[in-house]
Amino acid sequence: MEPVIRWLAVITLSSIIYGSLSALISMRKLYFLASTAPHSALLAVSTAVVLSNITRTLNEYLWSSIIGCLMMLLVGYLIYKGADTDIVTSVYVASSASISILVINYVLTNYGLRYSLWSIILGDPLLTTWDDVINLAAIALLAISIISLSFKYHLYIGIDPDFIKLSVRYRWAYEALIFTLLGLASVALIRVSGFILQHILMLFPSTIAINLSEGARRAYVLSIIISLTTGCLGLYIAILANIAPSSAIGLILLLAYVVTLAKSR
Repeated sequence: MEPVIRWLAVITLSSIIYGSLSALISMRKLYFLASTAPHSALLAVSTAVVLSNITRTLNEYLWSSIIGCLMMLLVGYLIYKGADTDIVTSVYVASSASISILVINYVLTNYGLRYSLWSIILGDPLLTTWDDVINLAAIALLAISIISLSFKYHLYIGIDPDFIKLSVRYRWAYEALIFTLLGLASVALIRVSGFILQHILMLFPSTIAINLSEGARRAYVLSIIISLTTGCLGLYIAILANIAPSSAIGLILLLAYVVTLAKSR
């Protein structure tokens, strides 16, 4: 019974984070982050293995969190300075993917953590611990707090960015805070969802919510509800069918998107 409670807690907290981030991505029209964030997490986690073994100072989780946040802040800084989003994303994904392969090969050759890295690529919330639950709870609380308090800013900048640039004095603080959250959440969630499906779980909840509701606040709340519902249902199906929970959740979200898209049209 105890493992089931832990699995349910992990899925619930992860769903809250995914639902919140998905709504943020839609409001800001930052759909490129759905493909950028997983690359940041994969490179951050694999690099953290090397640094933690070399320095013997911080553990892998802290190293990966620092690296993931710095990488996302770099992307956010370039966009903030006016660089073309598509170019920044293309260069970032290409470079991070290449470096990830190099680092992963080094880790497999020198440290033999094949199972750990394989679980990161595929994702498996059933392998998480209570420490992971505590970390996810802190990030979920942080995500809800930051997005709720800065909701109008992100909504308006998605509608009229020029107006926000002229009227908001400390815009850099909003941007730095939100890109830090994205980097931190991506690293924390990669063990749950895996590298392959993370962008799907970030993108679909808000897309489905937009198909079902009108109004930004309703879509935000509905995005979290959809993420929670599909997360718990996916976990239940995964336990019954003995499949990866992340794959079950991804398939449910895909089916829900197709159905709501057909209905909205």
